[in-house]
Amino acid sequence: MLKPCNHNPGCSSAPHGEGSIESYAAAEINEEDFVTDFSAHPSIKSILRNHYSDGTSDFDFQSTNTKQVEKLLLENNTRKSCGHDLIPPRLLRESASVIAEPLANIMNSLISQCHYPSRWKMEQVTPLFEKDDEFCKTNYRPIIVLPALTNIFERILAKQLEAFHQNTLSDFISAYTDKITVVRLLC
Repeated sequence: MLKPCNHNPGCSSAPHGEGSIESYAAAEINEEDFVTDFSAHPSIKSILRNHYSDGTSDFDFQSTNTKQVEKLLLENNTRKSCGHDLIPPRLLRESASVIAEPLANIMNSLISQCHYPSRWKMEQVTPLFEKDDEFCKTNYRPIIVLPALTNIFERILAKQLEAFHQNTLSDFISAYTDKITVVRLLC
C-alpha cells in the first residue's frame, strides 16, 4: 500500500511497484489509445508534400565559423553555474575573441567526424527543494548543469537543423519553431 510522507498526504514514498499510483495509471492505458490514424491530418500532409517536393531529404551538418562561435560565446549566460569541467561561462564570454577560432576548429572536427564528446554529455544533477515536507522526495525537482561548451555546440547544431526543417514543417505546428507568437498562429 501507499505510505504517505509525514506532513504531506499527497506524497507517496512507495516504490513504483504494485499498489503505487504509477501502477494504477499504467493499468488504465489501453492499446486502442494508440490506434488513431493521423495520415490525413493537414500537418502530416504538409510535411510529406514539402519533404519530397524540394529534394532536400538528406541532411548533413555543415562546418561552423569563428564569427558564429564568437557570437554564441558572447551571448552565453554568465549567471549559470559551470559544469563538471569547472569552466565558468563568464570566462568563456570574456575570452571569446581569443578562444573562438580554436573552438570553431574543434567543433568543425567534431562535426566532420560525426562525434559528440561523451564528456560534454556528463551532467551534474542537484535536487532543488520546492515546497511542503523537505523529507519527501517528490517535493524536489532536479536541476541539471551541463558544461557551457555543450550549450554552444548544441546551439550551432540546432540552428542548422532548424534551417533544414523550416520549409518541411507545416505552418500549423507551433512546436519546433523559434519565437512563435499567438498573433502568427492566428493569422
